[in-house]
Amino acid sequence: MIRIASSDQSISEVSRVRSKPLENKNIFSNVLSHPPTLSSSKSMSMTTSERDLVKLCQEKLNDNNITYQETLDIIDQSLKKFPKSIELLLLKADTAYQAGAEEPPQSSADDPKKIYQEALAIDKNNPLANKAIAQYIDNLEGDTKTALTHYKVAAKAIGVDDVMFFTDYAAALEKTNEKGDGIKMLKSIQDSTKDVGLKNKYEKAITHLQ
Repeated sequence: MIRIASSDQSISEVSRVRSKPLENKNIFSNVLSHPPTLSSSKSMSMTTSERDLVKLCQEKLNDNNITYQETLDIIDQSLKKFPKSIELLLLKADTAYQAGAEEPPQSSADDPKKIYQEALAIDKNNPLANKAIAQYIDNLEGDTKTALTHYKVAAKAIGVDDVMFFTDYAAALEKTNEKGDGIKMLKSIQDSTKDVGLKNKYEKAITHLQ
């Protein structure tokens, strides 16, 4: 049984080593690693204190010296202060998925998909939340048709440097018999960037789909 930190336990006291750190801590791209390009998103209007808590929770998620369940407890405490923080909810979903890889979730509140839906209830057009649930539904549930609705919303704001996202989006188009559209989209992005490294990455993605 993995111990969960009590609500009054200080973060410095949470020190139990995870029983089995995952080799690949994210089955899909980290939703916070490529911020959306639109500053109007609610996720981009965090206060300093909220941003500090998000940063702290990110650090705890990457810290193999505490369990994922303990990290969830820290995030839940942070959400009590900022219940509408989409960044914190997305971190919770990511952590809940990884905790579930070690042992079943302790409650339905730790279901990653439900957490993504909670974030979308706050802002249905949030690019980070749409990106996360699209990749989750597509890669884990195989519901590509539903995932596409979220890919399309996220694509309006996700930066072109997030090659993995657009590759996943194009692959989803391919799986729904819209292969030409996926390749066309990737070629359009490739042509729009002057970054040679990005051009090469998109060229590999296009070759893979053809």
